[in-house]
Amino acid sequence: MKSIAYFSVIGYHRGARQRAQHICRTFVKNGWNAAFIEPGLHNPPYFSDHIYVCSPIISPKRRLPSMQISLSEAGDVVEWIMAQEGPVTLYVGCLYWIDLVRKLKGLRDDITIVYDILDSFWDFSDLSAYRNELMSVHMQLLQLADHVLYTSSAMKDMLHGREAHHVRNACWFEQFDIPLNKESPPVVGYAGTIADWFDVEGAMKVVDAGLNLELVGTCSIKLPQKLLDCHIGTVNWDGLAKVMSRWSCGTIMHKMNTLTDRADHTKLYEHMALGIPIVAYPSTSSKYIVNDIVKTNAKDVDLLTLTTDYVPSILYQIEDDSDGKIARRKEWAKKNTWDDRYKQISEIILSTK
Repeated sequence: MKSIAYFSVIGYHRGARQRAQHICRTFVKNGWNAAFIEPGLHNPPYFSDHIYVCSPIISPKRRLPSMQISLSEAGDVVEWIMAQEGPVTLYVGCLYWIDLVRKLKGLRDDITIVYDILDSFWDFSDLSAYRNELMSVHMQLLQLADHVLYTSSAMKDMLHGREAHHVRNACWFEQFDIPLNKESPPVVGYAGTIADWFDVEGAMKVVDAGLNLELVGTCSIKLPQKLLDCHIGTVNWDGLAKVMSRWSCGTIMHKMNTLTDRADHTKLYEHMALGIPIVAYPSTSSKYIVNDIVKTNAKDVDLLTLTTDYVPSILYQIEDDSDGKIARRKEWAKKNTWDDRYKQISEIILSTK
């Protein structure tokens, strides 16, 4: 049996499920053994969604980009890898794991390393002090990996000539393909982390225009009282579709910078699976999605709107929405599921010589 170990930047049971959890789940769904290696202090390993979840011993005092982990400290990971009866893929979704991955590669002859570029980590404000170190690790992973993937077309400049595969995010269509229950007056929603990249000024304009805004997700910044009143906190991923089904329009309101331009938002795919319109800042990845949509029908260009002038676009999307547009959004989402991404990634892994 084939096996995959995902080395993640987040914990498996973080409220908002991201690419890391989705990839593990879809590999298990297709018959692979899967392990999810999460950061943090050592906890006893356990199974969740048929995935082996474990965390090596990591001192909180270590500087994460240069994190050194001995094989003895990663005993649970080593034991799982050595117990696998078929080839093992080490899937690196976070720079911090490079030292451990190097050591694990030497344990078996049938190990394949995949480096999945999710973000330019050095552009996060809390990691800016480690910028040069993180960029150095990124370059080392480009050389170490058997295969390199990247999520957004805006990341091509990060490849430095390395052959790589563009593998975008996706949706669990069946999870979000539920009846809409739009409220009146209309609700405008935002689901995602509220951090220093969140466009507070743009969100305030939405509220000041009299629109009923709802913010869902963890918040790490100070918000004006008007936006605090809109913040309903976090929602478990399993219940998120039900919350979003009440919205007449979704939003991705982020400031434009290098980090956000390289983001390929899972929430955009999930909005499309629900069938509701979305107004999002014009990132390179979102423009790629619009181009993908209009390949089938040029008239579908307005199934979503890319702009930072949120209010008029939200009003237009709410007013102009229709059963036909809802159906066409869903049709696009059906072609962009995690099962589709599994086929793409597994073919890349199995092509290893």
